[in-house]
Amino acid sequence: MSSSSRRRSRIILRAAWRTLRRNPGLLWFSALLAVATITISLAAVLLGVGGELAADPSVPSASVHARAGAGIGLMAWFAMHLVSPLVGVAAASATLEALAGRPWSMRASLGHAMSRIAAIGTFSVLDASVGGVLARLRGRDRKGRRAHPLLAQLLGMAWWAATYLVVPVLARENRGGLSAISRSGTLMRETWKEAFVGRLVLGWLVWPLVIAGALALGLLVLLGVDPGGSVRALLLTAAVSLPLFAVASAVLHTLDTIYRCALYVFATEGVVPEPFDDPDLHELWYVQQ
Repeated sequence: MSSSSRRRSRIILRAAWRTLRRNPGLLWFSALLAVATITISLAAVLLGVGGELAADPSVPSASVHARAGAGIGLMAWFAMHLVSPLVGVAAASATLEALAGRPWSMRASLGHAMSRIAAIGTFSVLDASVGGVLARLRGRDRKGRRAHPLLAQLLGMAWWAATYLVVPVLARENRGGLSAISRSGTLMRETWKEAFVGRLVLGWLVWPLVIAGALALGLLVLLGVDPGGSVRALLLTAAVSLPLFAVASAVLHTLDTIYRCALYVFATEGVVPEPFDDPDLHELWYVQQ
């Protein structure tokens, strides 16, 4: 990436950060998504344990456990794929209002997302199905080799591109799930340059989290602490690092939502949202003729 691209990337990040600072309440959507994900995971585990305890002794336990595990896993899989876009549409609705300088509330945004539950559900089924296909392609064959890694990577990138703007589309436009994907793909073809830069910039920000975790483990080694044998040291490290990691993850997730919504506004209205209206970005934010 050239020096001018790196400079524009920093400006994009600052603009997204400026929007977040003006609207810190947007972080609550990321927190809600994290809580919902943890709740679904715990519920799946508890249901699995309960199913084992309540298994009919007259039926072979292996068969009962297999069917129960498959059913619980399928429900949890779909619930995960439903909750994420549901909260995402609510967050996008609030973000679009914030970018327009209008007041917003978490309750109203969640209510708007619930009014779009049919379209969100359709998209969730499609997303879960594609995710299942990609998981099989990334799996291993009977000889322990990866089945189709290159095909999985290409299809994964194609699906990411097709659905990159689907959440703001569902939040703003009265479309069904399949139509929203088609609309997102069209907008993505017109703004692929901007989407690529945004993905690259936000992707780089993950590395400080990885480095921070590695430094924490390195500090334990330097202090002569055995990470596998000192429960107290592990608990102390977790107590310090996990909240920081959770906050940083919420910030990154929210910044990504802000950027996607700004890109959607630019792609559909041909204008740059105010926080992103910087002279240095005029070369990047351009309307396709």
